[in-house]
Amino acid sequence: MGDTDNRVVMAWKPVIDGFSQSPFWGWGSFGDRIFTGGSWAHNIFLEILCDYGIIFGGLFCLWFIWKSIIVIIRRDALLTVWFIMSVPQLLLSSSIMRSTYFWIYLGFLLAYNGTRVRKE
Repeated sequence: MGDTDNRVVMAWKPVIDGFSQSPFWGWGSFGDRIFTGGSWAHNIFLEILCDYGIIFGGLFCLWFIWKSIIVIIRRDALLTVWFIMSVPQLLLSSSIMRSTYFWIYLGFLLAYNGTRVRKE
């Protein structure tokens, strides 16, 4: 592993430790920053679980994964592009609080009902 990869993995440990201190309710928005010295968790799921706990964060993560899988299976080109632009970077870097692409993608997911317009 490279030096950058090591730093990312090292950032996960204090967030996991912080999550274990309040697993059900989390620490609130930006809660992961408490344990990383002001930085972020470098992983979307760790960040959400640390911030909002298993109850709210876990439900959100399950919904987010479920909706994203539906988008990819149904081959919705626009949403797949937004998925590719937002999610991969959030798995190893950045934060949902800093990612404009994540919030745009989330808005599309909330509005997405899976129907397609047929051209006649």
